[in-house]
Amino acid sequence: GSWAATVSASSESLPGEWLYPAKRAAEKTQATVVNVVGNKNDIVQFHSDLAKIRVKETSELVKDPNKVQIASKIVQELKAEIKIINTKLGEIKTTPNSGSEVVKNINQNAKEIKGVLEGVKDNLLVVNDATTTGDLSKQVSEVKNLVKDMAVQTVEIMVVKHQQGDRGVSKEEVKQAISDQLDSAVADAKQSNQSVVEVNNAVNIVKTEAGVVSSNATGAPSIKDNKAITDKIEVTSKQTQAAVSSAQAFSTEAGKTASEGQTLLSQDNFAQAVGKIKEANDVSARVEQISDNAI
Repeated sequence: GSWAATVSASSESLPGEWLYPAKRAAEKTQATVVNVVGNKNDIVQFHSDLAKIRVKETSELVKDPNKVQIASKIVQELKAEIKIINTKLGEIKTTPNSGSEVVKNINQNAKEIKGVLEGVKDNLLVVNDATTTGDLSKQVSEVKNLVKDMAVQTVEIMVVKHQQGDRGVSKEEVKQAISDQLDSAVADAKQSNQSVVEVNNAVNIVKTEAGVVSSNATGAPSIKDNKAITDKIEVTSKQTQAAVSSAQAFSTEAGKTASEGQTLLSQDNFAQAVGKIKEANDVSARVEQISDNAI
């Protein structure tokens, strides 16, 4: 009874807190039980639930600049969970009569996890020093791409189950899931593109202000120092302008690809529409990488 109470109390604990080991011990016990008596559906659902726990912990940890290293470790554990899920989804896809309901649940979980990871990246920019969190931000982007793969796999399975006559997956649900992911890829690309534009705008403001400081400010740095600063700003300005151009091109490409996918979807060509999700996600990831580098 006391053990059960401890586990219950530890459910919201974070790494470094004294109840956290009880939380992880309970998870290990659950994992053992699921792996022994559970089927493929039970196992993939369990790891999906663990992934939601790990991403929630990450979200809380990155709010504290002093816990970046701990957050990095949890992100790696999250990455491992997503990889397990992707492997298990591959097994479900080829297993006849496997449950369709769990696949729909994991599709929803993927949306939630991706949303939290986007918030994590925002917190890393706002709360922390980019020079110390760059690697963590990169890790988060990698996991986010794996989560996108997870979402695509769930849609692929939904398509297969529907085509096999599984009544648990309707045609409308399949079309909605594909449409949502096409829209999501476009939205991601647009958001990353906007981030690059905002970075470029900020650099332009700095460039203008630096010119004023160099020529007018009393007690300004020496000409040599001013030149070093303004030269650096000029180089940065050219880099961000180039980033804007590249990001815009890729964002447009993502929109075009998604539009092609929606056309295929309207023709009930589900397999090729899913292929367009993958293409759009790849392009979207390139825009995000440009955004990260610019920032």
